[in-house]
Amino acid sequence: MFGTTARLQDLAIEGVLRAWPNANGPRPPSFPLPADVATRVSVQWPRAYEWALADVWGDQYRHALEQFLPVQIADIPQPFAGVIVTRFGVDGRSYDVAFDYSDDPMSIHDGCVRQCLVTFKAQYLAQGYGIPRVLPTGYIPGSELLYKMLPYLRWLRRTRLPLFDVYGRFGSKFGTGIRAPALTRLSATQRFRFEGGLQMVGYSRYLREMARARVVVDLPGNGPFCFRLVEYLAVGACVV
Repeated sequence: MFGTTARLQDLAIEGVLRAWPNANGPRPPSFPLPADVATRVSVQWPRAYEWALADVWGDQYRHALEQFLPVQIADIPQPFAGVIVTRFGVDGRSYDVAFDYSDDPMSIHDGCVRQCLVTFKAQYLAQGYGIPRVLPTGYIPGSELLYKMLPYLRWLRRTRLPLFDVYGRFGSKFGTGIRAPALTRLSATQRFRFEGGLQMVGYSRYLREMARARVVVDLPGNGPFCFRLVEYLAVGACVV
C-alpha cells in the first residue's frame, strides 16, 4: 500500500525539481520565428479557465509561449467547454486564438471556430476537419516535470535492469469501463510480474517506475490520446 511517507518523499522530490533551474535553457521552436516576433506579437492569457483542471494544459501552453513572446494575464471570457480562449495582439490588431483540449476528436465548437482566428486542437483527427483555421496542437505530458527528469529517466531505462515485467498505473476517474477489468486481469496473472493498477502514486515516482519496466500498458481514457502515452514514448518505453 502506498503510504504517507512515500508520498511525502515524492512531494519533496517534485518540489525540488520545480524549483531547479533548467540547465538546457529554453527549448527552440520547431519552426523558424521572425527575428522581430517579440516586438510585433503579444499574448493575453486568461486569469481563470472554464474548467479549473485545465491548468494542466493551459499553463504548459502559456509557459511555452512565454519563452518567445510577452504574455500578460487578463480577464478573458471562457464561454466554450474544453477550450481555452486567448487574445493575440499582432501589429496592433487583436485576435482571439483558441486551444481546444477536449478529449473528443470528433467534436469542434462551431461558435469557437467562428469567433477565433485559429483553433488549435489537441485530440486532432488524422484526416483533419476541412477547416483551415483548425490546426493540430500536438499533445503534452501530464506535467512539465517530465522535461527536467527526461535525462535521468532515459539513463534508468538504458542502464538499469527492469524491476517489473509489465507496468501501468491509471486514475479511477476516466475510462474505468475498460481500464478496471483489464487491470484486474493483469493483477491476477501469475505469468509475469505486473505493477500498477488504479492506485495512483506521485508523478515522479510513476515516471521512475515506468522507466524500470520491460513493457508498459496504455489503456483508453476519454480520448484516443492521454498524457500516459506521451510520457511512455518520451522515455522510450515499450508500449502495448
